[in-house]
Amino acid sequence: MWKNIIGQQKVREQFKTFYKRGKIAHAYLFYGNEGIGKDAFAIELAKLLNCKNVKSGDEACNECENCKKITSLRSELMQLICALPAGKTDE
Repeated sequence: MWKNIIGQQKVREQFKTFYKRGKIAHAYLFYGNEGIGKDAFAIELAKLLNCKNVKSGDEACNECENCKKITSLRSELMQLICALPAGKTDE
């Protein structure tokens, strides 16, 4: 998981610590400038939290059914909510 996230070293280390200590909150809100990896980080975190075969204590396997479904955004275990840009519609 962590190697798939470019940059954000401080945040990665914080979440590694949270995970290792079992201190993951029930929800997180990722915010910031466009293009900094908020969605990617949320997806990778969801994979870690739902992985059936966690590697090295804090790495999602990317091979189990849960990891594959989350990667393809087709998992019932994760809900990714994104705001549409101003002036856009669902269509």
